[in-house]
Amino acid sequence: MPGFIEGTLNFFLEGNKHDYYYKGCQEGVFPLDGQLNLPERTYSYLLERFSMGVAINDSYNESRKYISELFGILLPQSSLQKISKKSSAYFEEYYKEKKITPAEDGELTIISADGKGIPIKENNDNVNKKRLGRGEKNGKKKMALVGTVYNVKPEFDAENRVFKPENKKVWAFLEDKERTMSLIEKDIESRLYNINNRDIVFIADGARGLWGLKNKYFPEAVEILDWYHMSEYLWKAVYVFYPEGSKEAFKWIEEMEVKIRNGKVVDVIKGLRVRISKNKIKGNKLKTLNSVIDYFENNKKRMKYDEYIRKGYPIGSGNVESACRYLIKDRMERTGMRWKFPGAQSILSMRATFINDDLNDYWNYYMEKENFRLYENMNKAA
Repeated sequence: MPGFIEGTLNFFLEGNKHDYYYKGCQEGVFPLDGQLNLPERTYSYLLERFSMGVAINDSYNESRKYISELFGILLPQSSLQKISKKSSAYFEEYYKEKKITPAEDGELTIISADGKGIPIKENNDNVNKKRLGRGEKNGKKKMALVGTVYNVKPEFDAENRVFKPENKKVWAFLEDKERTMSLIEKDIESRLYNINNRDIVFIADGARGLWGLKNKYFPEAVEILDWYHMSEYLWKAVYVFYPEGSKEAFKWIEEMEVKIRNGKVVDVIKGLRVRISKNKIKGNKLKTLNSVIDYFENNKKRMKYDEYIRKGYPIGSGNVESACRYLIKDRMERTGMRWKFPGAQSILSMRATFINDDLNDYWNYYMEKENFRLYENMNKAA
């Protein structure tokens, strides 16, 4: 038996039981529909809102079961997918218009960005195969650009640096990565409006594409290579010289981190080159060390950690790393999941509004936009 809300809507939607007005060959209107703000489809906004609240956190199949238990309505999975696509239609428009809580004077504004893969279904011919041929896959991962913006107070205690992000926002886009940067740009404009301290810090790994986008959208921002990614390259190098897990390996890492933290990345690069020459390193080991040297050479202008620490800047991109996990991995990389581009982007968008604590506000915005789209002629007549 349908729930009370759906039954009430069906009363209004059955046949032509309410007045319809039209003029000439123009499309007519049902005034009562506009007054009630009825949606285009047969599902109420309340049911759509509840459906999205469930689907952005759980699989479509599990969401269907939960909705059925609560409302007595077994929605087809295709309906949930359509609701998701329809509901996310105004996502970018909403965030481009949204006024962000301004930063406080003295706070730093931090931007972090990173890529995160999503399993995408490209070739439907493979989906129903019991056994794939050599090299065949049901889907490949496509990179989404995840971006975050937040504020922190500078932390000048070099021995105990604890940053507490405030007013954090996160977004992600699959096909056009610049859409992520565009929303970050709008956020920054709103966040720093009438703020004296406009210090912006951009933290990311060594991906050249990220720094290219940073230079395009935020050329004045301070560039910082994420400390964790830098450290990963030290670990690549150390196992060329010492056994994995050895005391010598840990001691070498500590020594190199101290040097880099003190702004002596050039000394680290020179030391690696001396070791290559002195030990006559060749083959794969040489290839590994050269990749580390190239990484440090390409990013040394972003490795002035002594200066960053002195100014109270954070040097890690842990916030965007965690955003990649709870925005994408926790929902979209479960066992067996494969996505098409439109469906993946819809969930990314709606999940972002939820994580940003904007879902209720966005939903009101969405209903207003839909009301105007569906009943524009009637609104003009009024």
